[in-house]
Amino acid sequence: MRVLWVMVVFGVLAACSAREEKSESRIEAVVEENLAARRATLWKECRESAVERASEVADSLLLIRARQVVIDSAKAPPRPLRPDLLPPEISADTTPVRPLWEPGKEKK
Repeated sequence: MRVLWVMVVFGVLAACSAREEKSESRIEAVVEENLAARRATLWKECRESAVERASEVADSLLLIRARQVVIDSAKAPPRPLRPDLLPPEISADTTPVRPLWEPGKEKK
């Protein structure tokens, strides 16, 4: 009976050790899958962040260049120069000059 009991104990221990190896390999496989999924997620987030940052830099460069460009049609044309003015003509005045007060009359 003792021998039988010892054989049962060794059989159970052997079975448990085999299960531990199987469960450890399963755990390692699950851990590797989780790590691969996490790496893929981090890679995707990193790539999206890099694309977004590059887009911001490109947009800012385009805005800077657009502000530096001077569009000729946007400016008003220059004012034309005034023509030279001719000196005024002085015509001979032909009306007789008379005094403001007539002589001999006094103011009252």
